[in-house]
Amino acid sequence: MIDIAAPIIDGNSIGGISIGQDSRLLLSELYSNGYMIEENKFHSDFIEYKVNEGIISFVINSSSNNVINISCKNPYEGSWKNKFTPSMSVQTIIKQSNKTMVLHGFLIIDGIYGVGYNLPNEYDEIDSVDQLPDDLVLEQIYVMDNDWWK
Repeated sequence: MIDIAAPIIDGNSIGGISIGQDSRLLLSELYSNGYMIEENKFHSDFIEYKVNEGIISFVINSSSNNVINISCKNPYEGSWKNKFTPSMSVQTIIKQSNKTMVLHGFLIIDGIYGVGYNLPNEYDEIDSVDQLPDDLVLEQIYVMDNDWWK
């Protein structure tokens, strides 16, 4: 079911898990296929599930039970646009993109709001990519629906 080599599709999916997917069916399938799942409730309406120690993680809205964002980290093998992967340095991301910007603790690539890198907590309040160290490695890449930003 999970494919850690699948392409990352902005605004849609990582590894076979899709935005909007019913989490009850997804979790049932993951558990029945022997995946290790760690659950973390945060804020009153959201639950994060980490699959196999967080190679893939997803967050659901507990009122709708739908997946609202998905992330991956190494050793995930898939990529976005055949060049963006987990665990890339800021310098490499900037070199490989046409445009980068910081928004709400994420590094957004090429103006596509459906994909981005989560910044470490100490960089949550910055306003510009120039404020990030070139050698900073961003471990997780996220996919979310464009409506997530509203």
